[in-house]
Amino acid sequence: MQQQRLQIDFVLQKQHLAPSHHEVHETLYMPSHTEFVIEVLCRLGFKAGLSLGIDDFAQAGFLYNQSPSEVLVVCGVDQHLRSDFETGWQQVTKHYQRKVLLVSEPIFSPLAYALNARENAALSHERFLQAFQPDIVMYLSAYDVQVARQRYPQQLSLLYSLADADLFQGPITPWEQKAQALLWLGKRDAWDFSRRRQQHPEAWTRTQQMAYFAQQQHIPFRGFLQQFTFRECYQVADQYRFQLQPLSGFAFHSARAVQAALMGSIPILLLHPEDQELLAIEAPFARHGHNCLIAFEGHYDALLDSLQDKERMAVIARQGHELLQAGTIQSCLHQLGLALLK
Repeated sequence: MQQQRLQIDFVLQKQHLAPSHHEVHETLYMPSHTEFVIEVLCRLGFKAGLSLGIDDFAQAGFLYNQSPSEVLVVCGVDQHLRSDFETGWQQVTKHYQRKVLLVSEPIFSPLAYALNARENAALSHERFLQAFQPDIVMYLSAYDVQVARQRYPQQLSLLYSLADADLFQGPITPWEQKAQALLWLGKRDAWDFSRRRQQHPEAWTRTQQMAYFAQQQHIPFRGFLQQFTFRECYQVADQYRFQLQPLSGFAFHSARAVQAALMGSIPILLLHPEDQELLAIEAPFARHGHNCLIAFEGHYDALLDSLQDKERMAVIARQGHELLQAGTIQSCLHQLGLALLK
């Protein structure tokens, strides 16, 4: 692919111009997977053109009219700050040979965001597709890819991952030296409006899940509420033997599960019993007690008891590499690169 020099413009899921830092979520200021997208595509032989955050683009979208780039890649704007993107897009008169959308949340999944019938992930995504009409869309869930290929045969729907070994620099801490503790990176109060939560309001919230693990006496719990960059998450994850994947929009979340596997740690998927079918679609290679651990609410004590079998846990950790079948950022972008060159 190195002989090809297609040039690509980007609109990143970031903000830079808000008058107050408190008006912007911290992750929209920090380096994230979207900058890594540029890095990887350049490594594959593509040229980087213009790159603006969403609010920059809203004010200066006209700059893209002078760009010699053949491809435009936008990240996460189908749900996040879509109106700001549309303001910038109205200024763009240039015709791109290919347009690409990288989604940043689950869309059609039974676990996806659904506040009400008029405000949910699928509707927001579908409205964006009508306005932007991308040629290629990269989804974070194999389930979403499956649905999109049926609904939108005119677009190329590809799977995208949020994990990559190159986000970590340095030697990985051996299993024997990792802390015998549970790690949680992220927000406790999230995903209260998932579709599954609407169907089962009695199911545990993420806040309840985290409260349980913080209060149990089986094993130390380390929860970090502050935001880390993607690279910093790997540095922290490398220190612990277990990483929790609580309630989210995924049965299998590569940003947590594959990240843990890359660090030689064990991901623990906290699921509702009805999520087993979804997990079989998103990650048929994920096997409880073999390369990961899966627990349902009401059975957390049994899970925590099993963590004391350190020899068995070490074996599971060694087999975590099988979870890389979900793909990495680089392997998925390689597929995107091949599609752009056709």
